[in-house]
Amino acid sequence: KLIAQSVIIIFAISLNLIEILGKYLCSDIVGIFGSTLFNVIIRYAHCLLGVFAFILFKRIFVNVKYNMLLRFSDNYSYSIYLVHLLVILSPFTLMSVSGIPFINWIIVLISIVILGVILKKITDYLSNKIM
Repeated sequence: KLIAQSVIIIFAISLNLIEILGKYLCSDIVGIFGSTLFNVIIRYAHCLLGVFAFILFKRIFVNVKYNMLLRFSDNYSYSIYLVHLLVILSPFTLMSVSGIPFINWIIVLISIVILGVILKKITDYLSNKIM
């Protein structure tokens, strides 16, 4: 079980490093980084990154009692999931606000959490008014 999880983690990190290499460091090179095969690899890399994050969080929080972070996650995770693509991939993307990728990621993460909380509050309000 531990070996299988370790293989998934190593594979996920490797595929995502290839993605970073292809997209950001070698974007001027024509070839495999613009191919359909590379795009398929990226999709699997994102999926495996989600599995890796789940395994990591499960290991970190296995002995943690129900705390504020988990309560926040339980309340807002679906609304955060719904708004994340709006902030990352839509025409309203915040990924190019500044020329510094790290700053962009911080802005995106903060925006996703804020918009997710707002969406949850609005849907709860409307749900209570309708029901």
